[in-house]
Amino acid sequence: MHIILCMPNMTLSVDEETYRLIKEHTGVNWSQVAREAFQRKGRELHMWDALLANSQLTDADVVRAGDETKEAILRRLGW
Repeated sequence: MHIILCMPNMTLSVDEETYRLIKEHTGVNWSQVAREAFQRKGRELHMWDALLANSQLTDADVVRAGDETKEAILRRLGW
């Protein structure tokens, strides 16, 4: 019995510099590199979704916390 797995295909656009770098390294399996990056980012987003699922923070709370953090960093840097 043979099992054949078909994965969906995806087409990506990259800037010229990235394309040049990829073409210079033909021994790299770039499809695997992309798959691993997508998997890593997907797991990260899933983790954040789970952590924030029951959050009571509003958008305004998040903006305020970000502003306060920026101000604290700037003060620490003496700006």
